[in-house]
Amino acid sequence: MSIDYGYGLWLLVALDSLLVIVFAVIVGGFWLVAGALRVLFSAQQAGVLATSGPYQRIRHPQYTGLLLIMVGFLIQWPTIPTLLMFLVLAITYRRLAIREEREVRDQFTGAWDDYASQTPRFIPVRRGRRCGEQADAPDTLRTSASLARGDASRPVAEG
Repeated sequence: MSIDYGYGLWLLVALDSLLVIVFAVIVGGFWLVAGALRVLFSAQQAGVLATSGPYQRIRHPQYTGLLLIMVGFLIQWPTIPTLLMFLVLAITYRRLAIREEREVRDQFTGAWDDYASQTPRFIPVRRGRRCGEQADAPDTLRTSASLARGDASRPVAEG
């Protein structure tokens, strides 16, 4: 004897797949926040602009991670209060990020301007060369600390 619940196996598979995707988005958000905070703490201790790790791809990985977590919860519990909370927090994080950028620009003037012109605020973009462009030679890359000191002749030591 079999029990027919009124929906097919395809619906169960789709719902289970959605839960796996939501779980991956939430875990990815936590991973991004943790990685960003580790890099930010190290940069603050050294007194330099955070430009490594997740900061290589986006200027505010901690806020992007929190937004990913909220998107996961919004998909998992799609209610009006959850949607409203998401919108309020997204707007708040954007405004906070812009205010923090002004403070960082004051502290790391030239280095910040170079970094901000090459790095998107929240959503990473693929950094591929356009047809006909040549890649930067490794010795032309600079750390934010060397740019802030005006030492543009020293190559970057990745680490």
